[in-house]
Amino acid sequence: MIYKLFAFSVILFGAGILLAKWVVSKKIDFLINIPIALLKFATGFIERNPSFLRIFLFIFLFNSANAVIYFFSGLVPYLPIILNVWLGMNIGIVFMTPPELKKELFFKNQDIEETEINDDVGKGLIVLIAAFAFIVIELFAIFFAISLSHEINIIVIKGMTFTTERFNEFIKLFLQYTIVGLFIAAFIETYLIKDSIPPKISS
Repeated sequence: MIYKLFAFSVILFGAGILLAKWVVSKKIDFLINIPIALLKFATGFIERNPSFLRIFLFIFLFNSANAVIYFFSGLVPYLPIILNVWLGMNIGIVFMTPPELKKELFFKNQDIEETEINDDVGKGLIVLIAAFAFIVIELFAIFFAISLSHEINIIVIKGMTFTTERFNEFIKLFLQYTIVGLFIAAFIETYLIKDSIPPKISS
């Protein structure tokens, strides 16, 4: 069943991406602001804390926290479906939002020079550089967590017997595939990001 639910997770993710296209085209600011603000926070943190360990811990802990939320959402009827689509929409918004709109959202009501804007918006490229690790490993790990949440959700909705032993099996799978996958992905992403950050030249 896990393979079918994995495919189901990918389909819902795709639906979220399609929804993102509509959100960006309609310029619905309150939905666009959330993932863009997270992108700005992440890239800002990385530039302020350029050590390998801090970047690695930030990426791993942030993604793991999200994965835990996805996993336990299975205990709430139909919540995994909502979060699954929400994930696709947020990632879609990050990739689809035009650079000029990102400038407007990042620096609304701020009086700074154009060159500074271009430099800051360019920070988002740090995330894109790590696309390989993100797509191949990180999304697999996240989809696996969501797949488990869908399976748990089916048990909850149908009112089937859900023993502690069975729930522990889900947790074991979650740790083996999702957490380990996110650990590997975070290491690769950190290596790529660290390599992409130009050294600061003292004046």
